[in-house]
Amino acid sequence: MIIMKRRKFIGMIPVGAAIPMTTHPLLAALGNESEADVPEWNDPEVLHINTEKPHATLTPFPSRELATKFDRNSSPWIQLLNGDWKFHWVKKPAERPVDFFKSDYNDSSWDTLPVPSCWQMHDYGVAVYANRSSPHEKNEPIISPEDNPV
Repeated sequence: MIIMKRRKFIGMIPVGAAIPMTTHPLLAALGNESEADVPEWNDPEVLHINTEKPHATLTPFPSRELATKFDRNSSPWIQLLNGDWKFHWVKKPAERPVDFFKSDYNDSSWDTLPVPSCWQMHDYGVAVYANRSSPHEKNEPIISPEDNPV
C-alpha cells in the first residue's frame, strides 16, 4: 500500500493527512506509481520549483530625491532582463539539454528569442491558447512525455 501526504483538501480530508491511495477514488486512479516515478510536470502539487516567494514589488533608490521622481529606471539597482536571449526548443523533456546552466556549456547552435515574448509566436510549437479545442488529451493531470514542449 502506498501512502501519500497531501497538502490540500481532497473532499473532507484535512491538510497534511496521510491517505492510503487505494481508499480514496481520486488517488486510486493514479495507480501504483511511487512518488519518485511520477515526473514533476505530472504532479499537480508541484507549482513552484526554484521560484522566489511572493513579495511586494518595490524599487530601491539610493536617495529620497530619486525615489520621488517615480522613475524605476533611474535606480542604479534595477536591471531589466529585456533583450535577445539564447533559446533552445525541444518537443519533449527527455530531449532537453540538462547541463545548459553550466558556464562552459556551448549554446552557439541555439536560436535567439526576444524577451519578453511568447515562443509560439516565433514559430516554436503550437499555440495552445487558440480559439479552438485543446491539443492535449483530457486526462489531467497526466501530460504526455512525448508531447510536452520545453
